[in-house]
Amino acid sequence: MKKWIKYWRWMAAVLLMPLCASAYTDPNRPIPHWQLVPGKSTISWAIKYSGQTIHGTFPDFIADITYDERRDKFGRAYVKISTVKVLSDDKDAQDYLPTSEWLGADDYPFAIFETTQMDIFKHLQGDQYSLQGDLILHGFKGHITIPFTMHLAVDKETWTPTHYAIVDGQTSLRRLDYKIGQGDWTRTDALANDVTISFHLEAKQVVQPPQ
Repeated sequence: MKKWIKYWRWMAAVLLMPLCASAYTDPNRPIPHWQLVPGKSTISWAIKYSGQTIHGTFPDFIADITYDERRDKFGRAYVKISTVKVLSDDKDAQDYLPTSEWLGADDYPFAIFETTQMDIFKHLQGDQYSLQGDLILHGFKGHITIPFTMHLAVDKETWTPTHYAIVDGQTSLRRLDYKIGQGDWTRTDALANDVTISFHLEAKQVVQPPQ
């Protein structure tokens, strides 16, 4: 009896192989969602002030990303960053950045990066990618390009294999394009116009989109 059970299991696996392969490459297969792993991701910024570099982070943010690593097909990226709380190695920057003269968190509590067009995602080579999208910051919208690296891994020790992605990227913004810094701070002789935004994201593939 045990031999017959093993035989039928083997036969079932063989018969199901073509169906599994078809699902793996099916062009109509829904694009999987990726959810951030808590405590593993950061979004940081840096700017030059009087020859010194001030660093900081945005500690509160969420992201929803759809990407099919099997077909190298991108669907959507949505990142929502709270401007209410800013951390920095400079106390003045930490205290004043959320105020109306800068990020205006009372009126604009979130910065949002979003894209839904698949043709603006490019796999350049190896682990090198780029993505374009709209950034809404301080009530102003800008179109930006973000180069990044992405490394994929699979944890086969779980009940079902879990897919992970580690993404690192960096881009530059001009703060005055978003009217960040009013009055004397519109000058760029002391405080630079360019702000470097860096990010490290660790995410896992989920069956259902995050609620």
